[in-house]
Amino acid sequence: MRIRYWLAGLGLVVGAIDTVVLGLLGVTFTSQGRDVSLLVFGYLGVSFAILGWWVGSALETRRRERAALVALEQTRERVAHAERLALLGQLAAAISHEVRTPLAIIRSSVQNVSESLPVDDLVAKKSCTFALEEIDRLTRVTSLLLGFARPIRVQRERVGVGVLFDRTELLARRLLDKKHLTLERGGAVGQLEADVDADLICQVLLGLIANAAEATPERGRVVLDARREAGALELSVTDNGPGVPAALREKVFEAFFTTRTDGTGLGLAVAKQLVEAHGGKLSVGEQPGGGARFALTLSEVA
Repeated sequence: MRIRYWLAGLGLVVGAIDTVVLGLLGVTFTSQGRDVSLLVFGYLGVSFAILGWWVGSALETRRRERAALVALEQTRERVAHAERLALLGQLAAAISHEVRTPLAIIRSSVQNVSESLPVDDLVAKKSCTFALEEIDRLTRVTSLLLGFARPIRVQRERVGVGVLFDRTELLARRLLDKKHLTLERGGAVGQLEADVDADLICQVLLGLIANAAEATPERGRVVLDARREAGALELSVTDNGPGVPAALREKVFEAFFTTRTDGTGLGLAVAKQLVEAHGGKLSVGEQPGGGARFALTLSEVA
């Protein structure tokens, strides 16, 4: 209930209390020999009710103004953030375009040198291997930058969740084998379908599995799950790693935010963009028993 109604009602109560208290103190209200206590109560009650209504209205107006100022400030921050991201996206696209071609040339040259080295020149071969790994890492970073800056075009098709999981598992196999991780599936995925861009959703799932593999200890497990709930399809990736602290669960989706020394902070930001381009939502929570649970919710499932 609005404040002014409460204060108006309180005014009536105060008027009644004042009338009763005055009566108990021996004060009588008469006019031409008639008891006019009810009229006095009405006068006091209405007066206090009007005062309460006025004070309540003033408080509500101030509260609305304060809320409007907060909303305006939040809007300004969002606009400024969007402008910064737009500028950052243009810069990222320019950097990626200028860097990717030289990186490809450098990689090809290093690989040619490595292949031409004598078999017993282990030191030089090891140096070439390190160089190739760092070039590949830079290539992945520039690809993420380009993906973050590039407009997303969603090409929807009816696809089964089992097909999405099969494709994702095939792409993620090398990531999982490095730490001898087991990829498990949960839910009756065989009967679930959705209208999505299969390539983009697989990219999201692959990125989430890569994060899970990074956090999960040796010989741990990662679970791909799917379920239909309230007219929406939820796909999730869970692990038995340390999990994501509650204070960081909103920040992990921000561009360039990372807790890893070798991280770019773009993986989850790009994944969030891809899910939102489908009209969905990407979130992170706790896994019972420990670990993180990343879930992407997609609407309009069959």
